[in-house]
Amino acid sequence: MTLSHYIDLKPVPEEDLKIPQAMGSLFEMLHKALAFSGERGIAISLPHHSEGTKKHPFSSLGDVLRLHGAEQALQTLLKRSEFRTLADYVYFNQIQPVPRETKNCVIRRVQVKSGTERLRRRAIKRHHLTEEEAKERYPDGKEALSFLPYFSVKSLSTDQKNFRLFLSHKMVEGEPVEGIFSAYGLGIKNEAGQFPTIPWF
Repeated sequence: MTLSHYIDLKPVPEEDLKIPQAMGSLFEMLHKALAFSGERGIAISLPHHSEGTKKHPFSSLGDVLRLHGAEQALQTLLKRSEFRTLADYVYFNQIQPVPRETKNCVIRRVQVKSGTERLRRRAIKRHHLTEEEAKERYPDGKEALSFLPYFSVKSLSTDQKNFRLFLSHKMVEGEPVEGIFSAYGLGIKNEAGQFPTIPWF
């Protein structure tokens, strides 16, 4: 699928709805629109995101949700009722062509099954380990993945309760890789084991 165009969606902050919560609501609307339409040529990126570190463990989604796709696919998506209801809460710029000079980025879901502390507690209880033994089995490095930004979402296909959708942004060398995208706007691995790239700028 050609990601020739993009549009930036930016939530308008409200007194009772801060940017992180507004970004979550926006992403939920996007998920509904993509799930119900069956569109698989729309990708997302978070151009203003930040990842946490051990010293500063707080990650951020940023304040912009960027949609990538063919111009017609983006136009059709934004005409859906899910997006019309957001007119007063989200700033939409115009659909624009992607700049000539871009990098290639793979944005994908990273599954974090459990926090380190929870794993340690379980090991102590089930396997009768000491606290030191549990720390040895589950060192602090296991927690690194949770430093990624995430959306709290509910799956429409599985009716799963709210879960954290952690997102990894990784720059890659070489030619862009085309492909299809899920109802979350994330690339699906192809037969060669590659994830599609999105233009990063």
